[in-house]
Amino acid sequence: MHLPKNSNTATLTARTVTTTEYALKNSLSGLLQRFATHLIESPCIAVCKLDSARTHCTGCFRTVGEIEGWPAFSREQKYRVISDAAARKLAATQQK
Repeated sequence: MHLPKNSNTATLTARTVTTTEYALKNSLSGLLQRFATHLIESPCIAVCKLDSARTHCTGCFRTVGEIEGWPAFSREQKYRVISDAAARKLAATQQK
């Protein structure tokens, strides 16, 4: 079945598509911004080996719990882990 096109239908359809595209772009943009602000690169350097006391990795200086929990941690938690790992690394290098 072929419906005749009239100017009102064409205008309404174009307006609906434009509005839908605009809403989709805004939705994706917001999602990408939230995703980008949540991403914090893992401090892992692919030298995965526990220290002799088995408390932390000698590569990234994170504890086993910090390594396991990393994907689920909030931004604040991740920054805290990075800070704590840096302190462990500094302490380890000062002991040598």
